[in-house]
Amino acid sequence: MNFKIKEIYLDNFKSFKDCRIKLDNFNVVVAPNNGGKSNLISALEFIASTFRYGLYRAIDEFGGLETIKNYRSSEEENITIGIKTYSSKFPFKTEKEDFIFRDIEYNIEFSFNKELKELNINAKGKFKIGKSSKKFRKFNFSIRKNKNEVVFGKDFYIPKKYRSLFNVLFINIDNLKDKNIEDLDELFLISIYLFIFLKEIYTYFINSTAIKNFSNYKSGDRLNKEGTNLASILDYLKGKHPEIFENISTSLIGIVDELEGIEIGYDTLGRSKLNFQERLSNKKTKFIPIDIVSDGTINLIATLTALYEPYSKTLIAIEEPERHLHLRAISYLMEEFRNISEEKQILITTQNSETLHNLDFKKDNLIFLFRDYEGNTKAITHRDIPRFKQKLKIYKNDIVELIKLEGLGYLGDYIGEEEEE
Repeated sequence: MNFKIKEIYLDNFKSFKDCRIKLDNFNVVVAPNNGGKSNLISALEFIASTFRYGLYRAIDEFGGLETIKNYRSSEEENITIGIKTYSSKFPFKTEKEDFIFRDIEYNIEFSFNKELKELNINAKGKFKIGKSSKKFRKFNFSIRKNKNEVVFGKDFYIPKKYRSLFNVLFINIDNLKDKNIEDLDELFLISIYLFIFLKEIYTYFINSTAIKNFSNYKSGDRLNKEGTNLASILDYLKGKHPEIFENISTSLIGIVDELEGIEIGYDTLGRSKLNFQERLSNKKTKFIPIDIVSDGTINLIATLTALYEPYSKTLIAIEEPERHLHLRAISYLMEEFRNISEEKQILITTQNSETLHNLDFKKDNLIFLFRDYEGNTKAITHRDIPRFKQKLKIYKNDIVELIKLEGLGYLGDYIGEEEEE
């Protein structure tokens, strides 16, 4: 995986207050009802929208400031969002030269209320010019912009010869000096590096009932959030990427009883229709319409389509992907999540016991969301809970029992311990 979101910081965004959420390749989020899972998905959607269209349009799309701001915060308090990223390799080509960037740590934090108040950026890494060159040059910069000033960090270093490249690629440093705070919104779009990756966050809440009701629905060239354009997306994959279509289709074998694959048909208006291939007792098969297929089967196909689509995706977030699924299908899906997460980050939310039983604590990142004593959402990963393995052993390594019987106690206590360490 070349690009990775390492951490998201949320302060006064919906139910979150001064909350750091550490991410890895495959992330599983668990929380009590009203613990903040849906608000985390909203935060991911807001970040993606900000880097696609700009901050102010993102605020409008979410219904205005009052709908995203923590109602416990005062009118004067800002909403702050921070994103820490890492890229092991990032090639970039200009008309004259080829560049290869490595080990880029790029962190951005922005605070806003009725307008953008402050923008902080820290970045470091190394780069070389030309494919044959072996010499890497280091770079680093730190910038803080508020309404009145721009402050550059003490260790600011970018070779002058390549300043214009960094202006376009990472942040428009020269323009930043002259811009008033009201004009800063466009800087979210100027940073090609962040634009390329952070706009490619996609969230899904697959709705099998809606897919059945709108099975002929066609919208966009990617699977939409509820999956209602599933048939048209699979039709496209069958024509342009038959190997992906075949992979999705054959996944049913051994996972869903009596079904051996999927096929695309067309209605009288030429719109795509999703049919399923059913195995008969006489070794023959017949195609059955989507209307009489189980919700779990549709959910599985839609989830796999979201994972396998041949488009660049930085992070895929899926709410409760195990809904309507049999135990065998959940186990299969969890393994697919791990495999795909080697190429793009995966985050799922869950309240399902079988999903939790399928966790691999060496590979997977379990994120606990919880409300603190003031009602704000906080987060901690299992890796940051001291003596987590020992606590788990007390419950015979049964994570479900550990959570159900509140064997970890108040999770807020561990956040203080983590900071001390």
